[in-house]
Amino acid sequence: MTTNEFWLQLHRLAGCLEAEGPHRRERLAKIVAAWEVMPRSARETVADELTLILDELPELGQMVRAKLTTDPRPPRSPSR
Repeated sequence: MTTNEFWLQLHRLAGCLEAEGPHRRERLAKIVAAWEVMPRSARETVADELTLILDELPELGQMVRAKLTTDPRPPRSPSR
């Protein structure tokens, strides 16, 4: 996966989250209900992946917000 793919997947995840409903509690309830019907091995794998993501996101969010504050323009792509 490329770095750009990470951001595309994040964008898709945000869309999936929003598609679960307009209210936070409703969305989370639906997501947990779907997780509960997965086979145990799948639930464990997904829980591990969720933990990995949640451990990284706070620092990533701070870094991105800091970059937006200091320089809202993206760097130029190298010419090919």
